[in-house]
Amino acid sequence: MIKEGLLSVDSLKLFKKFSSSKRKKEFLYTRMCLKSLGINDDQLLYTPQGKPFLSNSSQFISISHSKQSIAIALSNREIGVDIEEVISNRILSLTDKFLTEREKEIFIDLRDIHIAWGAKESIYKAYGKGGISIKDDINLSKFPKGILTKEKQEIKYDIHTRIINDKNIVLAIEELDL
Repeated sequence: MIKEGLLSVDSLKLFKKFSSSKRKKEFLYTRMCLKSLGINDDQLLYTPQGKPFLSNSSQFISISHSKQSIAIALSNREIGVDIEEVISNRILSLTDKFLTEREKEIFIDLRDIHIAWGAKESIYKAYGKGGISIKDDINLSKFPKGILTKEKQEIKYDIHTRIINDKNIVLAIEELDL
């Protein structure tokens, strides 16, 4: 049973289309978390590329799910968040897909590789327009900086990381132009 007032009419229609119980839980728990932050379900909208935004708000939002965890980030600047479990060496076999040769020399141990993945994923979400390569267009040096290069434009991001209960949480926040 869905708590009355949790979902807007449009969200309820969308919820009913989900066949996966995992996706349904993520959807509901995200709305519950947003409600606890004072954000109503009908305020959460998505761009055609799938980037969430808040209607009638100057705040930026990013949302990430990992198994039984949700991360929601709010900021007055473009922001991306990624939450992942740090339990697997499997990521080592994927480094060719998201790290450049230069980055492989910087991010060597398992923890740093997980953070690098989270940083690139967070920058991708903060940018939110699609059409970029996580490997080639997002460049990392030793943290806390990341740079997205697209169409001869550089966008710089501050990277913030935490590991909480075996979950790696990475935020990418667009730097202010001073």
